[in-house]
Amino acid sequence: MLKDYVNSGIGLNNTTYHIDALPKFLAAHIKVDPTARILKNKNFPFYTDWIEIFGNVRATGHDSQHFVDVVQEVLN
Repeated sequence: MLKDYVNSGIGLNNTTYHIDALPKFLAAHIKVDPTARILKNKNFPFYTDWIEIFGNVRATGHDSQHFVDVVQEVLN
């Protein structure tokens, strides 16, 4: 998800795991995708855990796993 924003003026602060964006870039992105409004001031404190659990790629539906499948895999 967040890797898609490379070169867009929107990025993830790797120290605070907070979305960093200049207002003009975020406003432009919100015009294209209104649901992106929730990214403003959004923190992702579990981002590194998500990478460890789900990998460093986003789920596209192909070879994606359900949360229950991941938990069972971790517990076994």
